[in-house]
Amino acid sequence: MRWSAKNDATDDEYRVEGLTMPYTMEDFRREVACEHLAELTAEERLVGLPAEEVLVHYTEDQIEAYLKRLREGSATSKKKKPKRRN
Repeated sequence: MRWSAKNDATDDEYRVEGLTMPYTMEDFRREVACEHLAELTAEERLVGLPAEEVLVHYTEDQIEAYLKRLREGSATSKKKKPKRRN
């Protein structure tokens, strides 16, 4: 659906009458975003979000467990590096 002059005219009519348009362009954008959210990678979904805004959705225990796995993984990857032959 494209936003057209007809949509603008309808929006203007609502404003003249002092009414709120029931389905706004913001509603449309949100609906489209939600429909296509699953198509985005996690990295794409997090663009523009500060870490604090993401981390508030996790408990301290979850964050600590993740950091522990991350540290253990980096320690393991350092041990597994093959030796180079000359």
